Amino acid sequence: MTDSIAIFDVPAATYWPAVRCALSDRGIAWMRDWHALPDGRRDMSDDEFMTARKPLIAGLVRAGYEKLSVGVA
Repeated sequence: MTDSIAIFDVPAATYWPAVRCALSDRGIAWMRDWHALPDGRRDMSDDEFMTARKPLIAGLVRAGYEKLSVGVA
């Protein structure tokens, strides 16, 4: 069983302390940015989380598109 499957129905506030201990501040920042995780996510409902996450995901897609389209006419 993978970690993701094991925590599927568990609130983030429950498993977050173990994740936090396993990563450096830099690792946490990388995870937050590349996984489009909004600040305060541990205290959000699923609907609040998804609403806050959508613009972050859009920003990642936009940044990827811009990086790939540089020099393309």
